[in-house]
Amino acid sequence: MSFAGDKNEEEILQEENKCKEEKHNALCSLEDLLNEEEKIRFKIEYLGDGNQEQFKKIDVQQCRLWITKRAYGLGWSSKLFPRDGYGSTNSRHENDFERIGKKYQRIALDELQARLADNFWYLQDWPEQPCIYRYSHQDFRRNIEPTILPNGNQSITPNAYSNSWMTEPNIKLPEVNEEYLKLWPFDEDPTKSMKNKIVKVDKEGKTWLALYEFNLDKQKYNEPCSGEHGLRYEEFRFFYCLFVKRGKAKELAAFLESKQSIDGHSYRPVEFTDGPYLHEAYWRKTWSSEKYTERSSDGCEFATPVANYLWESHLDKSLPDGFSLYMPQKWFADELKISMSEKTPYQWIDNLGSIVVQSNSSFEEQTSVIIDEDALNSYSENFGIEPIWLMIAERSAYPNGSNKDFCGRRAEGVVWKENGFWKQVEWNKDTKR
Repeated sequence: MSFAGDKNEEEILQEENKCKEEKHNALCSLEDLLNEEEKIRFKIEYLGDGNQEQFKKIDVQQCRLWITKRAYGLGWSSKLFPRDGYGSTNSRHENDFERIGKKYQRIALDELQARLADNFWYLQDWPEQPCIYRYSHQDFRRNIEPTILPNGNQSITPNAYSNSWMTEPNIKLPEVNEEYLKLWPFDEDPTKSMKNKIVKVDKEGKTWLALYEFNLDKQKYNEPCSGEHGLRYEEFRFFYCLFVKRGKAKELAAFLESKQSIDGHSYRPVEFTDGPYLHEAYWRKTWSSEKYTERSSDGCEFATPVANYLWESHLDKSLPDGFSLYMPQKWFADELKISMSEKTPYQWIDNLGSIVVQSNSSFEEQTSVIIDEDALNSYSENFGIEPIWLMIAERSAYPNGSNKDFCGRRAEGVVWKENGFWKQVEWNKDTKR
């Protein structure tokens, strides 16, 4: 065995030249297989010859000067704001130290950015290709959600009690004595009657089906607690509705039953976090989605019909708690021919104004998205799909608020319809101590 340290510089140089020659010959052999158009694409997309230097760029210094000039033109002056930048309080929550001039500059920057976006391409970092500028968070600069106005629009805070039926039957923990706590998780089997948890009936007797649901109840020990987290016991369940091509539901159910392990992360709603604006859905291209983009580990294609819109709380002071909403994906809304109601983002209506899909507000304990059963049946028939529901549920006990003596039952199941009849497969995994 020889090492680089054992070779002289001449030998090392010879080996480097040999590697370069072999690389050159390999590239030549590959290019001989390509036509002229493919060669150009190969050099740009794979060899990195198409870098940013080939594009003409906006002069950043000129932009800075324009912003400064525009800020003065908007009205800022040292005479008008003589103490700009001097704070009057020491509170970090009421920060008036931020210069008023900065706000004028931000207005000017927004104006300049809008003009540039209307007339030029945006050069993204990776891959280094020009693209259409979609929204200001694309370059990590935006910090407000202008389509949600909580002070003037009460539609984002629906009555929590008026739509509680959407998540029923809701999980409610019983009183459990400490000596019985380790046995409590095994009192019930969450896989029983899964169909009854998917089907929802409103006060008018209309039937709805869950597209997504999360249901939780938990109890903690009174403070102080010597355990790791203080949690005493909890129960939760998830339902994920997937669409598979007609005739595939039974196959997917059989595959999942053979594995007896459902990974919820693989089937959860697609997330849109701090990206497109809520009320741009779905008339702008800032929202994008494709139907069959996922495969289970057995190769079965499936579509997730629900999206999760999330605006984080730290980005917008007018939304101190942020905002979250589960809603139909763009492709699903387009195929159903529904749009977000002007009255509330929690309802999606058809051309006649009838509610087809609706959700409740995203509480920590209960969240649900449901669809009119007749609409889903019609959609399934027209687009050749079968809905299939996956359930993940857990009943867990943590004596003394610690993981050390954890006892629990993880219940999983699959539900689908076959020839008009509900079918299901289920399994449990128990941890007893």
